[in-house]
Parts: sequence; C-alpha cells; structure tokens
Amino acid sequence: MVSALVDGRLTGTCTFDEKHQGAPGLAHGGVVAAVLDEASGTVPTHSGIPAVTAKLTVNYVKPAPLHRQMAVSAHIDRRDGDRKLHIYARLELDGELIAESDAPFIVVTPEHFRAHGAKEGELPFLGV
Repeated sequence: MVSALVDGRLTGTCTFDEKHQGAPGLAHGGVVAAVLDEASGTVPTHSGIPAVTAKLTVNYVKPAPLHRQMAVSAHIDRRDGDRKLHIYARLELDGELIAESDAPFIVVTPEHFRAHGAKEGELPFLGV
C-alpha cells in the first residue's frame, strides 16, 4: 500500500494480485479487512498518537477485483475522551465504494510497543 497523510487524512492506493486471491479473480475478504486496518492504524501512528485497534467492523459492498488499482483513505471520525479514537476507512475502485470500516482504537503509552519489541525510531512517537 502506498500512502500519504495530510491534515490527519490518509490517502493511498493498493492493488491486489494472485497472492491475495479468495474466490477466482477476487481479493480475499480478510486481505481487504487487513488493508482497511492498516490504513486506519496509520492515521494515529503518523499523527504521533500511540494507539491499537480494539475492534474492526467491515462493510463489504462490492467484490475487490485483482489487478486493479484502488484508492484507500482513512481519518479519525471522532474521539471519545482521551483514550478512544473512532477511525473510518474506505476502499474504492473508480470512485465506487468496495468496502468500508469503522474501528475504535485505544490510545496506549509508547511503552506498550516497546514491550512488544519496537525499537527507538521505528514509530513516530518512540523518538528519533
């Protein structure tokens, strides 16, 4: 996935191929969910907010074909208090919705990531 974060909104592209296939010619739903989760997680990470996915709800609208470049986007839809972010993400093909997700993320301390092996400089909030 190629992406950029501008003003808190991630935009990018992805293309599925045979290694992502579920049904013939189509991306597996789990791979589609993984792209939406990755896009969602990129928003707080690159905004300097250490957070983890609490739940990912995916609405599959249309099949995701192989070998077609798709647009992916994500942004923080709302925030509940200091610890909960709601992130909305979508995958589109030629402007048509393929799938969308809503994911509550829980803000954690940077130590959460260090405890699981992250090194200084690997994530924006872990230092340079």
